Amino acid sequence: MSSRITKEEASVLSRRLVSVKNEAVDALYDAYEQKAFEIYNDTVPKEVMACFKKHPTWFKTASGIDLNSHGFNREYVSCPDDEEVVCHDNDSEMKFTRETSAELMRAKRTWEKEKNSVEKVRNEIKNALINLHTYKRIIEQFPEAEEFLPKKYLPPAVNYTALKPVVKELAHRLKETVKS
Repeated sequence: MSSRITKEEASVLSRRLVSVKNEAVDALYDAYEQKAFEIYNDTVPKEVMACFKKHPTWFKTASGIDLNSHGFNREYVSCPDDEEVVCHDNDSEMKFTRETSAELMRAKRTWEKEKNSVEKVRNEIKNALINLHTYKRIIEQFPEAEEFLPKKYLPPAVNYTALKPVVKELAHRLKETVKS
């Protein structure tokens, strides 16, 4: 049970432990994508959107939006849920105002802040696991992490009472074959 934990195993375990937080990060990124999609579509004239909805095959579309002004530097955001946007001037670059840029930047910063926070926690967990060196010490310090450890390192569930007669019989047979 005192096997050493490798860096790779510590990394996998730390990722697994923060997986719930990663779901929250993913939800924030989805909200950021949705916000970009909504802002972009608000810039398309209503008449054009009405025509696009009736005849989508007559328009050049894109599956994402290019962000390249007002604090964004050649970034690309995918459209949510297989949606598409109508291209302006033959591209899908967002036409920002200061207000829409600030709104989208808030969503982006919220996502990035949470993503960085989760990554920091994951690295701290990984380093703590590596510094504890062995699975035995990890279980001593973090008993709640025991269920997430690889099963090969958990103590086997053995019924010693049932196993004693089997071992006794095998030992007896071994002695007899050695005598012969």
